[in-house]
Amino acid sequence: MRVLLLALLAMAIAIVLGLLLSQDPGRLVLVWNDWTVETSAVAFVVLFLAGCIIFYAVVRLVQGLVALPGNIRLWSGGRRLLRTEQLLARGLEAMLARDWPGAEAAFAREARTGRQPLLGLLFAARAAHARGAVARREGYLARAAKLGEDAALSAGLVRADLEIESGQPDLAHSTLAELAGRHGNDARIAALRLELDVRAGRWDAARTGLDTMRGAGVLLPGQLRQLEIETHAGVLRASADAAGLEREWAALPRRLHGEVQLIRAYVDRSIQGGHATGCEALLVRALRRDWDSALVELYGLLPFADPGRAARRAEEWLKQHGRDPILLLTLSRICRQAALWGKARSYLDESIKDRPTATAFLELADLNEQKGDASGAREAYRRGLMLAGLKPGPAPAATLLPAPTPARRAGQS
Repeated sequence: MRVLLLALLAMAIAIVLGLLLSQDPGRLVLVWNDWTVETSAVAFVVLFLAGCIIFYAVVRLVQGLVALPGNIRLWSGGRRLLRTEQLLARGLEAMLARDWPGAEAAFAREARTGRQPLLGLLFAARAAHARGAVARREGYLARAAKLGEDAALSAGLVRADLEIESGQPDLAHSTLAELAGRHGNDARIAALRLELDVRAGRWDAARTGLDTMRGAGVLLPGQLRQLEIETHAGVLRASADAAGLEREWAALPRRLHGEVQLIRAYVDRSIQGGHATGCEALLVRALRRDWDSALVELYGLLPFADPGRAARRAEEWLKQHGRDPILLLTLSRICRQAALWGKARSYLDESIKDRPTATAFLELADLNEQKGDASGAREAYRRGLMLAGLKPGPAPAATLLPAPTPARRAGQS
């Protein structure tokens, strides 16, 4: 629009000058020493405009020549940036498709020729790790560590993460300790240490790590909460006695008391320790909130003061939730405690029909043995071992069956 207006203005000026000069072209005389130049006004205007145009063209040419090296560098940088984007995109696409050779090749080339060598080396290390090429992985990480202090920290964190991923906790622990010695209390190091402590079952260290991570902003809230739940679940399962278990359960933050994973850990440890008499109400409340098969199975392992009432409650659940094989197994166990042998066998047969499992067959073997059916116990035991991926031995089933469950003890008393 602006160019059009200028063109129209120039045209208008030219028309006005043309009309004026057509009436009187005028005469222009220039004198300099002995030189005299005489011309018409029209010719002078034309020559003056031509001179201005030539001067402008020369100035622009000189400016272009001066700026040429910078423009060449800018053009070259743009090409390198485009090549970097293409290589990174190609490598990430190959990585998502699990084409590890293609991913490694693209990232290694980016590390050699692109503008993001650190990214190229770290991604190439991950691709080499996925291929099982540990020597190449270490080579990429060593090159990355030479790019500066921050790059050395990033390379060390990637190495520790890959060592954790490949099931080498001792190596990862050493790597993280070395990083902490060089880079101090970096939150990213603490986050990996926390994950490693949780995986290794170092619960005291994990609790300390959780305190460090709160407010650090390195882990997503969901990640931090899951690590917190796993840590507290591990602490509950590691409790040495009933008093310690109750103390740890009472010390849990109130916001975690409804977490299914923690309820499982608490009830499971209570059953193992033989002090689960107070867990029935806890499980009933939890199952009203969240129907969870693991909690249903634990319910069937409780020693009930009134197994008949527990059986009626479980039968109500059966009406609400349908033929859940775990619920059927639980009903069978409860009916055994209530000495309802026919119902116990019926529910157990239905559970096995819907989903045959090693646990259900071992329960059937225990029930058959209790009723004096030795051959039925051996057959159920054999099928249970086969489902568990084990080969049955020649010993009699009665000597190989697990310790009596609470239901079995109740039936024998």
